[in-house]
Amino acid sequence: LDVRLELLCLAAKVMIVPGGGGGEGGGSDAVSRVLERCERAVRDSLCADNCLAVLLQLKPCAADVPELVDAAHAVVAENVAAVLKQPEWLQFARLNSDSGH
Repeated sequence: LDVRLELLCLAAKVMIVPGGGGGEGGGSDAVSRVLERCERAVRDSLCADNCLAVLLQLKPCAADVPELVDAAHAVVAENVAAVLKQPEWLQFARLNSDSGH
C-alpha cells in the first residue's frame, strides 16, 4: 500500500506540473493511467485498519486526489470506534487541527 500511495502522489504531481507529462509521445496518458490505477488500488484496499495511514500519506497530495481523500474520510466516519484506538490517531488529529480541517 505504501508504494502505491507514493506512486499515486508522484503521478498526481507530474500531472499538474507544466510540461510534466504532455507531448506527442502520450506521456500524459500514461501518467493518467498510472494515477487512475493507483487510486483504484488504494480505494479498493481502504479499510478501518489503514484509513488513517492512507490519509496521513496522502496529506502532501490531498488536493490532487480529493475523491480518494473523501473515500478515506468516509471509512474513518464509518469506523470511528476502531479508528480512535489506532496509534496514528493522535498524529492525524494533530495534523488536522493544525491545518484547520
